[in-house]
Amino acid sequence: RVPIPGDGTVRPQRNHKAFGDLFNRINRVAAQPVKAVNTNGAGDMFAGAFLYALSRGESDLRATEYATLAAGEVVKYFGPRLDRDACLGLRREFFGD
Repeated sequence: RVPIPGDGTVRPQRNHKAFGDLFNRINRVAAQPVKAVNTNGAGDMFAGAFLYALSRGESDLRATEYATLAAGEVVKYFGPRLDRDACLGLRREFFGD
């Protein structure tokens, strides 16, 4: 199973010892409605944002919330990624730094 950015659900692909119990849990978080114009990059953005949040020491639930926000942001624009300023803005908005 893979991350599903549309509903904010993280589903484990397989149990991996490096992550311990992380891949044995499912988190469901509410996604904000957005006007999507292009879904290219949504999955990559979700995965990257999720792993970024984990690398900061955030919980898997908090990482899922951030990843859902980031994936919801990238689909508002044409192209598979956000520019640097948009990424930094999302980080400030969510983490406050």
